[in-house]
Amino acid sequence: MKKLDQQLINCLAAYRSGRRPAAYVGLDKEDWQQLYQLARMHKLKAVTCETMWGIPEFCSGNQALAAVWQRESILETVGQAQRTSALLLVTQALERGGIQYAVVKGAVCRELYPQPDLRPSGDEDILIHPADLEKCSELFRQEKLTLFQAKEGDPVTHWADKQTGLHIELHTALLSGDRAEEKLLNRFFSEQLAHTVSIHIQNRTVATLPPTYHFLFLVCHALKHFISGGFGIRTVCDVVAYAERYAEEIDKETVYGWLDAIRGRIFLDQLFAIGSNYFDFDIAANGWTLSSPPNETEMLEDIMDAGIYGQSSMSRRHSAGIVLQAVENKSNQASALSAAFPSRQKLLGRYPVLKRAPMLLPACWAHRLGKYAIEVLWTYRSGNSPLKSVEMAKKRTEMMVKYGVFPKDQKKN
Repeated sequence: MKKLDQQLINCLAAYRSGRRPAAYVGLDKEDWQQLYQLARMHKLKAVTCETMWGIPEFCSGNQALAAVWQRESILETVGQAQRTSALLLVTQALERGGIQYAVVKGAVCRELYPQPDLRPSGDEDILIHPADLEKCSELFRQEKLTLFQAKEGDPVTHWADKQTGLHIELHTALLSGDRAEEKLLNRFFSEQLAHTVSIHIQNRTVATLPPTYHFLFLVCHALKHFISGGFGIRTVCDVVAYAERYAEEIDKETVYGWLDAIRGRIFLDQLFAIGSNYFDFDIAANGWTLSSPPNETEMLEDIMDAGIYGQSSMSRRHSAGIVLQAVENKSNQASALSAAFPSRQKLLGRYPVLKRAPMLLPACWAHRLGKYAIEVLWTYRSGNSPLKSVEMAKKRTEMMVKYGVFPKDQKKN
């Protein structure tokens, strides 16, 4: 493993345990700058700064960077605390309005750590019943939230509090895929709105999904990002921290059954193996079992390269489209052609005009390819290219076959 990756993981492990990093990897002046960039990419600036601030070597030879790092970390932490407070006002309004809801992911995962606000959230996710969408939207407007993104047919609407920067993704379904298993899972998640449990955030109670279903959603969400472009090391830490905190409350056989159905069981094995090797997660002691011998090295390398949203480079972002097309075609072969010319249905979200004018599909293809060409020319000097995107997509699809996400016996194009 690269020493910068190792140091970042050491800091995240220390944050999870509430201790200083167990090991310090010797870094020179240039390394510190690169570690800062890596921490930014994984949304762990404050975590890294907080866990390493007390060691004499921190940013050795680069005090200007140390000052910037500390200042940005403080601002990020304060900003997160403000956004969390704003979220709590929203959940209280939902309760006053008699709307069944469940907060998932970010705010719930932050409470797994000794210093919650060091773990930032780009957005906060709330699940409601589809029938409550109009009432909830009106309530959000009363709370001075602004609707800034809503697409026809999309189960997610996006709201913002301009004063605090809070961004809420309001879901009427947690999984947006068309697979039968995902649609069935969405139904089960929605049914749990009648059986939510309470957690404490900033000394106030907030409703969330029962542990079995919230854990299952965390894994499903990570799997979705794994297929589409990747995810960062913080996601792994969230999953294992939740699996440990709620080990006795999670119905593990239910989790295993669902993950077998969506080809995610081997994927979970790798997350647990990384947790065991780097985050002091005791798999057996917490009542979990592995379905196969772990072989997580390739996944860990992909995670560290991906960054928090799997968009660390233009090549990775473009390769994601190729991989997603392979999923839709039920093929384990990455195809640049199918990604370049997706179906009309696939483009409806980005080009609503296709709903009433299907004949414009070629024009939409041309528009997408034109934008892609501009992006390639703009980023070519940084090592991004169409060839690199295809190579990365091929490597990632092969990795998904290895981890059981794509069946080995799937027919090839």
